[in-house]
Amino acid sequence: MNTAIPLPMLYDQLALPAMLDHIAVCLRRAKVNVYRMEDRLVYVFRWEIPSSDAEDGLHRDANALVTETMTDLRLLEYIIEHARFNKLDRRSGNLVIFAPPPKLASHFMASKDRWSFRVLNGVIQAPTMRADGSLLTKEGYDRLSGLYLDTGGVEFPTISHNPSKDEAECALALLKTPFEEFPFPANDDDFPPLSPSLSVALSAVLTGLIRRTLPTAPLHGFDAAEAGSGKGLACSIVTTIVTGNRATAINYSTTETEFRKLLFSALLANDQVIVLDNVTRPLEGDALNSCLTESRIGDRILGLSENATVPTNALLLANGNNLAVKGDMHRRIIAARIEAGENPEQRRFKRPNLLGWVEEHRASLVAAGLTILRAYEVAGRPGATELPEFGSFEQWSARVRGALVWLGQADPCVTRERFKLYDTDRANLGAFLSALQELIGQPWFRVADLVRQLQEITHDHPLHISIEGAGLALDARSIGNYLAKNEGKTVDGLRLDGGHDKHKKVRMFRVINTQAQP
Repeated sequence: MNTAIPLPMLYDQLALPAMLDHIAVCLRRAKVNVYRMEDRLVYVFRWEIPSSDAEDGLHRDANALVTETMTDLRLLEYIIEHARFNKLDRRSGNLVIFAPPPKLASHFMASKDRWSFRVLNGVIQAPTMRADGSLLTKEGYDRLSGLYLDTGGVEFPTISHNPSKDEAECALALLKTPFEEFPFPANDDDFPPLSPSLSVALSAVLTGLIRRTLPTAPLHGFDAAEAGSGKGLACSIVTTIVTGNRATAINYSTTETEFRKLLFSALLANDQVIVLDNVTRPLEGDALNSCLTESRIGDRILGLSENATVPTNALLLANGNNLAVKGDMHRRIIAARIEAGENPEQRRFKRPNLLGWVEEHRASLVAAGLTILRAYEVAGRPGATELPEFGSFEQWSARVRGALVWLGQADPCVTRERFKLYDTDRANLGAFLSALQELIGQPWFRVADLVRQLQEITHDHPLHISIEGAGLALDARSIGNYLAKNEGKTVDGLRLDGGHDKHKKVRMFRVINTQAQP
């Protein structure tokens, strides 16, 4: 392949297509730090100073490796440096070096068919494992995965391509070290007693190390009954191992609209780990749900009148006191519970500077995590297909969850059950279906008939109470929309079916006790 830098080209507005081709050739041969990411051009750089503006709700650590969307003026710098142009000097009659006007960069930005740049799927700050199970350890752009590795000068140990299960077990013992003093509750039903919460913490590290090569991954939460229990510290341990920096933190106590903007901004910058910090309201919403179960999402770029599509391949963590969820969020989260007892803020760790220890041993901890994941791949992922289904997160389950269970750890997905119990929307629906069956039984009914019956019963009836708990108005439209939204759902053995009366041309519903069916 010819890698010689092309000679300067005569600037001529009538030769615009040729000039745009000249730019594309020059930038490609120079292997500039420009990449194509979905439908936009980006460049990679390190965030020099920490973002500490409390008003914007997004905080990023200094030295974080991120991407920035290319602008016309930034591209012009690359053009002037790498794609030389000449222009005829009328006085001397000689060709002289000419700096093209900004409009030439604008033309190139509009010509997406000429964007012959390398495709970027993400930036990482530690070695990782590709989707095919092979290791990525060489710095720079990796053509096979589309990832850009910048270790920031950290030297990582050599990771075996064929580690044994014994080596994986030794690596697991090291990876547990930062979490050994956290009071994670054990499941006494297991023998020996195992801690699903510890598995969640370990999963957060393993998931973070390969999150760029997973299409989806669940939200990993850390919660406790009181402040000062170590939830934030646990998140910091995970992010320090994965990135070497503190994670980008988002204020979740904002409106859904503001949160969506903050989340999209973090994904736009390709932050590797995003923490929903000090969560005080139930986790819910289309933005968060889509980020966890879709490989890409789209939105408008703040400050620009244009949309963009971004990959969602960031590890999402959340911490808060007694985390709660609403809607379908219960099937997208696993969470570690920290039971630190009374006055948790007075608890002392044996290592007084635990995070400093993690920073000092980060390279070995990364190698341990990848040894575990690689050993599981080499072994053929034993037991992965025997795990209970976890819809939307099949690859994560097969590559991360399976590795932990293979090494004798508790299934981290066990922690999902308590979110089903404390899902307020689900609880309200369960109460509604139970009261509805008690009032009507299992026959089909029309919403208008149900409203008439509600007007005839006392306001202390369980169905009235459940309607109030669900925030519904006592009219056919409100109740009808609620029934339609929950059609087909089953709670505590009661399923809401929907149908249609062809003669009267109205929607019909009924509640079926699935546990009583033959």
